[in-house]
Amino acid sequence: MSEPSIIRIKKHKTEFTVMANRAIQDENLSFKATGLLCYLMSLPDDWVIRSSDLSSRKREKEWAIRSAFQELSSAGYVVRKKVQNPDGRGWITLTYVYERPQKISK
Repeated sequence: MSEPSIIRIKKHKTEFTVMANRAIQDENLSFKATGLLCYLMSLPDDWVIRSSDLSSRKREKEWAIRSAFQELSSAGYVVRKKVQNPDGRGWITLTYVYERPQKISK
């Protein structure tokens, strides 16, 4: 799929990551989830998100990464969508990361 998985408010093509303070200072997020969100926002738009890959990049167990993803998902910063595989066989889950929380539909 060619859709970006990292959704930023503005594009910044520098060696710095610029984020909204709202996300970093969100009192509903733990420091673990905030750190993961900041790290994810520093990645290229087309980066494929995998918990196993993330745990190999930092000193964090895969279960801790999944826990932080769940927290970000509950807060609306991470949205997962199940879509049919382009070849029509089976389903894949796309993960989108947002700089601002999205409304969660139940």
